[in-house]
Amino acid sequence: MFSPESQELFALCHSAQANQPESLARARALLEAGADPKVGFDKDGFWQNAIYGAAGKAFHPALSQLLLAHGADPNDEETPYHAPESYDPELLRVLLDSGSFQEESLATMLLRKCDMHDQAGVETLLRHGANPNRPTRWQHTPFEQSLRRDNSLDILEVFLDHGASATPLALQLASERGRGDFLEMLGLPPVSPAGECALGLKPSGPLENMASLLAQFAGNDNRAGAERLLEAGALVDARYAGDGYFGIAPGSTALHVAAWRSRPALVELLLSRGADANALDGHGRTPLQLAVKACVDSYWMQRRTPESTRLLLQAGADPRGIELPTGYREIDRLLQGP
Repeated sequence: MFSPESQELFALCHSAQANQPESLARARALLEAGADPKVGFDKDGFWQNAIYGAAGKAFHPALSQLLLAHGADPNDEETPYHAPESYDPELLRVLLDSGSFQEESLATMLLRKCDMHDQAGVETLLRHGANPNRPTRWQHTPFEQSLRRDNSLDILEVFLDHGASATPLALQLASERGRGDFLEMLGLPPVSPAGECALGLKPSGPLENMASLLAQFAGNDNRAGAERLLEAGALVDARYAGDGYFGIAPGSTALHVAAWRSRPALVELLLSRGADANALDGHGRTPLQLAVKACVDSYWMQRRTPESTRLLLQAGADPRGIELPTGYREIDRLLQGP
């Protein structure tokens, strides 16, 4: 049983007040009064401690530094998993400078920085010695995760510069997700018909799971590869199992994916091949609704453009059900018509 001071320290680190100016002084006073910096409790099978609250919920560099200086142990799975959700380089510096993280925890942090598409964080962790090739409890190395999460070519290059291995699984992931840019950078011959398509080549053998391939190629803006898949017999309106990480519903078509991930070149291609502009995904959404949402409520708003909306409307997409204003004036003009 932890002391009252320890319990208060835990509550402080997990509270909405953790980022208040006076919280740091209060935490220091509690530690000086004997609070245990390793205080924690089991909740639903997960160990939650004070450092997780400070670093993984409040994202507070100074509070995290204080706890680590007093002996807090961040190798609790929750801290290395959640702390990388912050893009604050100061927090990451404080955590790494403590020297408290085990190799497994560093690999988890690197994997999670791939989830966040945080190039600066990836570089910092790799420079600090995080192993890009260490298997994690999710059965993927951090480098493989960077491919699963469609990280930018710049991030993939940083991994390679720090010793990441292009394992058979990494090459398979790159091939199946249409990462012709990465395969071309490696300069290796394609390892599968999917890899050939990813490079814009005619496949030399049969292709499996073409619905998934077409959707994933569309998500990664690989028009040449998508053309090869369609020529090989992929059905333009085939249904994809979805991808929860990207918010892609089960039962999506490649057009849903292209519209949602702001890939107008793929929207144009798929419509030209007869894709249904009014198909509903498993959540009852049309490609047009997703194209609008991508521009006003997505993690890739920096590449927003009205072009997908324009193409879909020209193809007969039904604008009913889309509330105006959307938050993007160019799209509002298109939806309102002449």
